[in-house]
Amino acid sequence: MEDQTAVALTTKQLWHMRNKWVFESQFLSPQQVTKQVSTSLPELHMLKGVQEKKVSLASSPSQWCKPFFNHYKINWDAAIDKVHCRVGTGVVIRDWNVCVTTTLRSTCASFLDPLLGEAIAALRAVKFCAELGLRTIILEGDSLNVVNAING
Repeated sequence: MEDQTAVALTTKQLWHMRNKWVFESQFLSPQQVTKQVSTSLPELHMLKGVQEKKVSLASSPSQWCKPFFNHYKINWDAAIDKVHCRVGTGVVIRDWNVCVTTTLRSTCASFLDPLLGEAIAALRAVKFCAELGLRTIILEGDSLNVVNAING
C-alpha cells in the first residue's frame, strides 16, 4: 500500500507540474516534484491515521428519526453529470407524521466538484423551504463536510 500511495502522490505532483508549465509558464524541476512528494507522504499517512480513528469512532449504524412535532425534516442529495457539467438536486420534505409532504428535483450548470454539488443541493433545499414558508426544519444530508459547514 505504501508503494501505491507514493505512486499516486507522484502522479498527482507530475500532473500539477504539467499544469503549472502549461497554464502559468512555470517550470518545476523533477527534484522539486520529488521533494514535494517526500514532504507530502508523511503528512498523508498522518491524516490517514486520524481519519481511520474518526471512522472507527463514528461507525455505529445511523438510523433515520422522525422530526419533532410541528417540525419538518428536509433530506437533500446531489448527483453530478460529468458529461453535461450539471448538478442534479433532490429534496424530500417529511412532516412530524413521517409523511412525505413535497419533493423537489432540479438541475443547474456547475463545476464537477461533488462537494460543491452537495453544497448547491443544501442551498436549494433551504431556499425551497423558504419558498414554502417552512420555518421549523431539520436539515439532513449525506455530506459531512457540508453539514459541518452549515452547523458552523
